[in-house]
Amino acid sequence: MSTLEPSSPGAGPAPTPARTSSLLPRGGGASGSAANGPLRRQWQRRAAGRRYGVAVLAALVSVGAHVLLHRYFGRTFDPLFLVVVGLSTWYGGFAAGLLTLVLAGIGAAATTIEPLGSLRIARRGDVLDLMTYGISGLAISGLVASLVAARRRAEEAREQVAFLAEVSEVLAGSLDYRATLSAAARLAVPRLADWCAVDVVDADGRLRRLAIAHVDPAKVDAVWAMSHRYRELADDPVPQVIRSARPQIIPEIPDDLLRRFARDEEHLQGLRAFGLKSLLIVPLVARGRTLGAITLVTAESGRHYGQADLLLADLLARRAATAVDNARLFQEAEEALQEKDRSLALLDTVFRGAPIGLAFVDRALRFVRVNDALAAMNGRSIDEHLGRTLHEVLGPGADALAPLFEEVFRTGRPRLEHELAAESGRTQLVSFYPVATPGGDVEWVGCIVGDVTERRRAAERALQGERMEAIARVAGGVAHEVNNMMTVISGFGGFLAGTLAADDPRAEDVAEIRRAADRAAGITRQLLAYSRQQLLQPTALDLNALLHANEPVLSRLLGAGVRVRLTTGPELVPVRADPAQLEQVLVNLILNARDAMAGEGILRIETENVTVGEGQPEVAPGVRMPAGRYVCLNVGDSGHGMDAATAARAFEPFFTTKPAGKGSGLGLATVYGIVKQSGGYIWVSSQVGQGTTFRIYLPEFVGPAPALPGVPAPASPRGAETILIVEDEAAVRRMASRALASQGYAILEAENGAEALELLGRTSGAVDLVLTDVVMPVLNGRELSERLAAERPEIRVLFMSGYTDDDIVRRGLLQPGAPFLQKPFMPAELSRKVREVLDAR
Repeated sequence: MSTLEPSSPGAGPAPTPARTSSLLPRGGGASGSAANGPLRRQWQRRAAGRRYGVAVLAALVSVGAHVLLHRYFGRTFDPLFLVVVGLSTWYGGFAAGLLTLVLAGIGAAATTIEPLGSLRIARRGDVLDLMTYGISGLAISGLVASLVAARRRAEEAREQVAFLAEVSEVLAGSLDYRATLSAAARLAVPRLADWCAVDVVDADGRLRRLAIAHVDPAKVDAVWAMSHRYRELADDPVPQVIRSARPQIIPEIPDDLLRRFARDEEHLQGLRAFGLKSLLIVPLVARGRTLGAITLVTAESGRHYGQADLLLADLLARRAATAVDNARLFQEAEEALQEKDRSLALLDTVFRGAPIGLAFVDRALRFVRVNDALAAMNGRSIDEHLGRTLHEVLGPGADALAPLFEEVFRTGRPRLEHELAAESGRTQLVSFYPVATPGGDVEWVGCIVGDVTERRRAAERALQGERMEAIARVAGGVAHEVNNMMTVISGFGGFLAGTLAADDPRAEDVAEIRRAADRAAGITRQLLAYSRQQLLQPTALDLNALLHANEPVLSRLLGAGVRVRLTTGPELVPVRADPAQLEQVLVNLILNARDAMAGEGILRIETENVTVGEGQPEVAPGVRMPAGRYVCLNVGDSGHGMDAATAARAFEPFFTTKPAGKGSGLGLATVYGIVKQSGGYIWVSSQVGQGTTFRIYLPEFVGPAPALPGVPAPASPRGAETILIVEDEAAVRRMASRALASQGYAILEAENGAEALELLGRTSGAVDLVLTDVVMPVLNGRELSERLAAERPEIRVLFMSGYTDDDIVRRGLLQPGAPFLQKPFMPAELSRKVREVLDAR
């Protein structure tokens, strides 16, 4: 048992003191009164003297009465003799009664003997009377002494019972066992001890002194001072009793025991000064656990403890242990109840405030608990749910739910994530689970209802976005390959045209080939626009000015049967966009509207400023625009409209509802790509028979607009430098070599980056420029340029690709600002770009 610092008198529960606690109690306060030691012993001596004095006086009275009665009544001995002996025994005890009997017998015998010296008995009958009365007196003395002893034991038993009853009443009077144990200790002094101490084991296993009682507060203070100075050890009697759960009794405390417990000479003198006589320690045991101990010590009274005292002390300890145990059980139960109340309150708060619908239904399908979210879903208050059945609350909508509740009641198994379509058109995900009694019977069925409408829409939109992105990647790859082929067709077609006379009939065939190549190049540009891979030239643009400038052209495209209503918002903020590409967006939307209206109807074009805040809700499921200012362009028609499935695929390339040969399916795909590449957002809303509206949000332009490239010179400049062409597509490589060789350049060719480095290592002459494709096997264009920068920094590099520079920069294949030539290109464009890079030294 750990040693604790003792508390001072009157300061509440005290920790365990030094060894002195095993012999002396340590706290303040006592009740009752008792004489001190010397006075009590003096009183006891005087009481004994009075008892024996009364016995002698009773004997004299008996002898005197006998002399008188014997003189007048002869040999008949006075029965008063027996009465006097009995009274003497009752008052003074058996010893006093025996003394009276002996003295009275001697006196009576003296009156029956003849004059001294003759040794002759006057009457022999008197001797027999004396013997008879002597034996009777002895019997009466023993009987009276037994009766007195029995009475005294009964009184002691009553006192013990009264004491235990009083202690029980005190201990049961409060659940504060610290206070009740203190009161019980005060009751034990001086009835059971001169000192009484109570120690209790706390929940952490530490021994703590709770109560001390003694009649003299000054002595209590002295013990406390000693207890603070000398700490308790584990082998002291109180810790030993608590560990063993067995009582310890020391009927007489010898001086060598004090010496064993004393820490020093001063400590020993202090223990001796208390005059300790006897020690009794009983454990506080309840439900098999030792909760502490009660220590009883005698000093001034000189009393020595025996087995009878141990029995009474054990009864006291049992009641005290029960009081401690009950108080702790109550405290634990109260804490558990408070914790349960807190948990229930928290659960109720969570239940009522949960963002999903929660309810419990009994076997009659009546609502017994409903939270706010479910009540809001059903459009009724909580009170309108409680005690009512599913059909009373939900009407026909309960037909789909009732079988599910009944199934869970019947099987006792949960039914999870059942999707239901509400009458409002929203989608709900409902789970059902059993709530069983302790006996295992399903009493309630709980349901969890979540509105997943927006989640479903967001998932569908995300899936559509992923599909669009996948199509865009495919479109970009197709455009890249087509651009390579168009570069070859356009280049070699140009070479062929240059060899034919103007009147050569084959010249028209070549021109037709070149026109087809131009159309194919236009398709690739649309695919690149959809995949957001075309090269834009954005600038600060006034959308209202663009609309007014193009209004006549748009009207001619629509025809006479379609009226245009143009409503422009005031003071539009400038947007960052490529004017030519935005015109393409307008033309494609106008053509789509014209076909939807079959040449007759109303076309609405509207613009306005829109501000999106930080807390702005989603503009579409799963889509949230960044905060800032936008210009909204609405283009709506009064055509036949689209159903939801068609609208979901409106921006897919090559998807069209027009008859075969009437459309390529790239118009709206091009619009989508240009808007997204411009940093904007586009949505379509349509209903069959009510027309279609496209909403385009373009972000406000912030910062300086990029400078537009200058108009290239029409002529094909010549040169004499050495150029290394690196291209994995052999046809493109041959076309570029022929075009540049025709302008006077010396040409070297390599199929990939690794072959180019090997060729440069073998070449003794200077190489002025490397014209390289970006995407190549083995070693791509960027890796080649990095090797050249380290090994041959004097060589310039010009990149070319069927992808746009924006796309390959995003993919990390090209450094921003690097010289770049977009495929397909004509020989003249190639010559001008090569000359531009070479002259930029």
